[in-house]
Amino acid sequence: MKEREVLLNALAQGLRPMSEGIEWFEGLGQEEQSEAFEPLLNHLDQDVREEARLAAAEITASNPDDTIHNS
Repeated sequence: MKEREVLLNALAQGLRPMSEGIEWFEGLGQEEQSEAFEPLLNHLDQDVREEARLAAAEITASNPDDTIHNS
């Protein structure tokens, strides 16, 4: 795994402060920022999916008669 991907993954998991990620990203040149943007979106997308899964679990727990179907 590339160093960039390790950093993005750590940021997405909250293992490193977002300020560190912002500083790293702003320190990149324009071309490097473009190259980093797609993997960044992939990691953020994973984070959003996890948040949605947790929210769905909370809703299900609070409304046991309702069901949520995984797709």
